[in-house]
Amino acid sequence: MSELANVASQMGAIHKLDLTSDVTHLIVGDADTPKYKFVAKERPDVKCLLPTWIEALRELWMEGGEPDVRALESQYTLPALHNLRICVTGFDDMAYRKKLEDLVHINGGEYRANLTKDVTHLIAKEASGAKYKYAIDWNIKIVAVEWLAESLERGMILDEKLYSLFTPPAERGRDAWIRRTVSNSSLGKRMFDGDAALGGPRKLRRVASTKLSSQNVGLWTNIVSGDIPAEKPNRDQWSEQPAARESSMQGTSSTNVRSEGTSSDGPSRSSATTVRTPVPPQVAAPSPKMGIFAGKRLYLHGFNEKKSAVLHKHLLSHDAEILLDLLSFTPSTTSSSDNEFFLVPHDMPMDQIPSLPDSIHPPVVATDMWIERNLHQKQYIRPEANVTNTPFQRFPIPGFERLAVCSTKFEGVDLLHMSKAVKLMGATYDEDFTPKASVLQTGSGIL
Repeated sequence: MSELANVASQMGAIHKLDLTSDVTHLIVGDADTPKYKFVAKERPDVKCLLPTWIEALRELWMEGGEPDVRALESQYTLPALHNLRICVTGFDDMAYRKKLEDLVHINGGEYRANLTKDVTHLIAKEASGAKYKYAIDWNIKIVAVEWLAESLERGMILDEKLYSLFTPPAERGRDAWIRRTVSNSSLGKRMFDGDAALGGPRKLRRVASTKLSSQNVGLWTNIVSGDIPAEKPNRDQWSEQPAARESSMQGTSSTNVRSEGTSSDGPSRSSATTVRTPVPPQVAAPSPKMGIFAGKRLYLHGFNEKKSAVLHKHLLSHDAEILLDLLSFTPSTTSSSDNEFFLVPHDMPMDQIPSLPDSIHPPVVATDMWIERNLHQKQYIRPEANVTNTPFQRFPIPGFERLAVCSTKFEGVDLLHMSKAVKLMGATYDEDFTPKASVLQTGSGIL
């Protein structure tokens, strides 16, 4: 299980030893454990999956694809009766017995017509018969048929002790499964930190983008200021009820204007009229851009619509400026800038990268792998820092088709990029070190 945890962590998942409230998936090797039993009873929000789910994701991840997580979860969901061997007794109706047999088979269990010592469960109609007696002697779990029905409804193995033949039928299964309504929105939020869906089915991102979160907040806040004089309101054509008028006076300044011909010393039939002058709202200064790509200007070339949308989402969420045409780059008549980039797919041949106009300063040519590396490490890294950040000058390389390359001491985005580079050069990549391997590549070089 530790190996599976390492693989999941490489792909950006968070592995936890304890079944805490924020756990979203439980990888099950054995159902007879406290964690499994607790999820079966208390946690309908947790998805129980086969260990092979991790391997399936890894294979697609290594190929550089965007696996449909929902579809893979459905494909690798732990069957309700996984690894169970079930026998029945006391049911004389053969059609009914056949129905029980079919239910066991289609839900991952193994149906046994004969009771043997390796049977895990005996479904009995009543507490009698030869199978029943042998099951007691062999410590085989004996349950009423309601256990099968409700376990299939729950999708997990429920507590067998609550389905005893000696329990009245109306009481069987009481509190075996606490039914709760699962919120899809809260599950999605916990499962993929920050948005992970990019339209359509929820997608798995690579490590580079799994832990992204968009921190955009509102940049403008209206602040209304001004002291309100505590004077008694007059009733005139503008008058409102006192409470309402007091509320409407917030955010205004007051100017007292005397009526014509009124002495300040004597009484007047017309009191001072309050004329309100609205105070213009003040706005907070925009928050400074602090994202990984703040101040960086990029032009994207050669990406399909789907990949382009993914890149736009990540780049904009980290404060990059995306240019819509080449002439938006710094003109050649001004000082050059090292913050401008021409972004191309890592597998684009050099002869397909277009020549840039003479009227602009040549931007730095970088690949989508450079973006992934920056996002994965959560900091800005210059393109020249790694060979996969910029286009390969030549591929495939003649003679590489005869090489079988395996690796060690690579993990995360480094492992992903190294495997892609090996394949791009024309060699065969294999995770396992076998006699067929001709090159062992390590994190510090090639041996």
